[in-house]
Amino acid sequence: VSSTCLVSPTYNISASGLPNGVDYTLNNNIISVSGTPTAAGTYNYSLTVSGTNSSSASITSAAISGIITVNAAVSSNTGSNDNSSSTNNSNPSLGNFQIGSLKFHNGSLYVGSIYKIYKIDSGGNISTYLGSGGEIDIDIDDSLITGIGFDSNGVMYFASNTKLRKLVGNQISTIYSDGSSSGGLVINSNDEIFIPMCCSDQTMRKVDQSGNVSNFFSQGGNVYGSDIKNDIIYLQYSDGPIKTVSSLNSSSVNTILNVSNFATVEFNTSIKVDQNNNIYVLLSSNSQDGDLIKIANDGSWTSIVNKLWSTRGLDFDDSGNLYVGDMGRIHKVAPDGTVSEFINTRN
Repeated sequence: VSSTCLVSPTYNISASGLPNGVDYTLNNNIISVSGTPTAAGTYNYSLTVSGTNSSSASITSAAISGIITVNAAVSSNTGSNDNSSSTNNSNPSLGNFQIGSLKFHNGSLYVGSIYKIYKIDSGGNISTYLGSGGEIDIDIDDSLITGIGFDSNGVMYFASNTKLRKLVGNQISTIYSDGSSSGGLVINSNDEIFIPMCCSDQTMRKVDQSGNVSNFFSQGGNVYGSDIKNDIIYLQYSDGPIKTVSSLNSSSVNTILNVSNFATVEFNTSIKVDQNNNIYVLLSSNSQDGDLIKIANDGSWTSIVNKLWSTRGLDFDDSGNLYVGDMGRIHKVAPDGTVSEFINTRN
């Protein structure tokens, strides 16, 4: 913390959104955030700094924000499942594993978590696909994987809080490592990749077919979730607005609705658009009272799945089933609206 305007200033710090058990300290003008969290979840925090000097002169307050992800303890369990088609979810033992993203590809559901990407077949059998001890045994040392995508050649891209990486065969390459809390990952018909970000860098990045990285547009807010349909990118802002932007023209930005007008949650994390242009949004909560809502074309909405815990990740399979990420669980919403529990590895 420093000031170019005040001599010997006194700083005042206020914080919001920190997990229980975590606090800040100010020593020698350095702010430190530390502690032992008491509950798993995704916490959106902010620190606001203001100051005065001995003459009572003041400075305009400044704020920084970020995300703290607390992973639940993982312990051995036998697993359980309410869906009779799911035959084996006890290997590997996942416990209350944190889900950051879901992506369906070639008959399997890929699950982005912390340090790993899991793979689940149609019968509910879980295996570690990428990460230490996995089918591709590479320690990816990434925090929560918040975006997974495949281009037209089947090449996997995955984004974490700061990195975008590419997997070809058994080789991983890093496209960039200076991002800020990626809000998903989408790929358009030209195999161009778009990654919205939040917190300290509220900018969407674009990666072209040659791997060149550029800033696509300034979002003007924190984007936690994204989807793409017909080359139109749908952006879910953490505080409610849903905006669209053409992946072919960054100047065509429109706000289509605001979730906060009819639903109150801690933050919104994921968005998905179906073939009929219905919009599905995950309203996340660290208190196990989150919701999946469906917003119809006329603006009416319904709650589809509730009592979700730190929920992230939405994707459709080829049959129109929607998969919904939850802490240690994945729910399945059939095209007729029937909800079942596809995976449950909670302790």
